[in-house]
Amino acid sequence: MIKLSLLSRKLFLAFKQHAKDGHIKAISHRNHGDSVSLHLIRRICSRRIGQSLTSLDFQFSAVTDDHFAIASLPATLESLNLNSCQEITEKTLVQVSRQCPGLKRIELYWHVKASDFGVKKLAACTNLTVVNLSGCKYLTDKSIIPLVQACTLIEVLNLTRISGVTCEAVKQIATKLPQLRELFLYADSGVSNEGFAALADESTSVVKKLEILELCGC
Repeated sequence: MIKLSLLSRKLFLAFKQHAKDGHIKAISHRNHGDSVSLHLIRRICSRRIGQSLTSLDFQFSAVTDDHFAIASLPATLESLNLNSCQEITEKTLVQVSRQCPGLKRIELYWHVKASDFGVKKLAACTNLTVVNLSGCKYLTDKSIIPLVQACTLIEVLNLTRISGVTCEAVKQIATKLPQLRELFLYADSGVSNEGFAALADESTSVVKKLEILELCGC
């Protein structure tokens, strides 16, 4: 018989009790680099417990593709926080795109293994309103443009420190995201005046609700 760690067992029992009561909506497992039980993830994403789950938060934890490969992510999931989960690759992002069609929020801060292939797949999640790709330094227009074109409900878009983002991506942002309230282009060296001008072009830009525009370091 496979045993859970003491921490995992306590978390699982708590989740199980909430599930019985019908109250479970969000699960947070932030352990700052400690190991995460594969069996904990499988159990909390099971049909019995995860059938109404809307939020999963594994920020700064040591989850890997293997954790999600053995589980089926809840179709009800609306928010997924994988900030600084350094071992997550495009495999998990592809899984998310297939299993979470109603996803509204995705946090991928400092995903050094995030590729254009994986992020491009997230375009299937057309209900996305918050997308945080800050520090995903290997991304380019090849993923950002398809994402923006498909996910036109985006309100918050963080593209901090992605040098592969150019004016072409910003032009798409300007013409495809009418709900955009916050845009972060901090230290995006590939964006020049042409891109910024596209945001301000009243004849073509649909960005009318912008409240925060971060251009520091450009």
